[in-house]
Amino acid sequence: MSVDVSLDDIPQSALEQARQGIQAYLAPLIRISPEAPPDRPAVALGGSATFVELAGRHYILTADHVWNGTEGWAELAIALASDGMPLSVPRDYLIPKRLGRPPYSEWGPDLALLEIPANLVRTIEGRKSFLNLGKRQAMLTTHPPRFEKTLWAVMGMVAQTSEVKPREESGRVPVNIRGEAFFGVTCTAEERDGYDYLTTYAKTTLPNVPASFKGVSGGGLWEIGLTMKKSTGEITWELEHHFRGVAFWEQPKPPNEVAIRCHGPRSIFEKAWEVWGLDRV
Repeated sequence: MSVDVSLDDIPQSALEQARQGIQAYLAPLIRISPEAPPDRPAVALGGSATFVELAGRHYILTADHVWNGTEGWAELAIALASDGMPLSVPRDYLIPKRLGRPPYSEWGPDLALLEIPANLVRTIEGRKSFLNLGKRQAMLTTHPPRFEKTLWAVMGMVAQTSEVKPREESGRVPVNIRGEAFFGVTCTAEERDGYDYLTTYAKTTLPNVPASFKGVSGGGLWEIGLTMKKSTGEITWELEHHFRGVAFWEQPKPPNEVAIRCHGPRSIFEKAWEVWGLDRV
């Protein structure tokens, strides 16, 4: 159901429930190199991604520039909790399907699908969920994006308030990760050269909104379903969320907004799908 309200009208409890619902798919990424040269740290924040699965295989879906930024690093670690030890994977064990190469621009293409080794899936499933890409592709015809009376959220890691600590003698790398959903009621759609783009906007004057969205790149864009009780006007999350895109570009919009551009569902489920040779449902 579409609810015609402003963001201020939505109870914090509903936003928090929606945040928890989509955070289950968030994959914050950390770069690790035990033998890093003196001019580079041994660990660093990488970006964001979404856990997805298709036809029995499991992946993380992110922006290509996030994957490209792991070149020269030995491992890519995935934070399965907000703090503690991330799950570390040798970079060479991840099998990439790419759409995009540097230099990157505000129009991309900028997408990457990284296949996860099968022996790590059960460990991930103990803390996270995998989004069924085939189901989402099939639903696109019957449940297209709505651009009016709709709540949107970009889910990603906030680099400004996240940190990785030096590797311990045991070889582990402790992290303190802040994954956040940035909600908005405005989303614009554009098409260019066969790709579709969805752009949402965040006000930097609102509480807990960072000045920079570094770290959010590669995170998912979600359309959040809300419902309103006719008798009371109470707004609640209707336990519905549709995956709509991958964030890859941010642009300041003075005086107090940041535009976050995402590759939209057609770019993912049609353009990238064909390039990557994925089976259609």
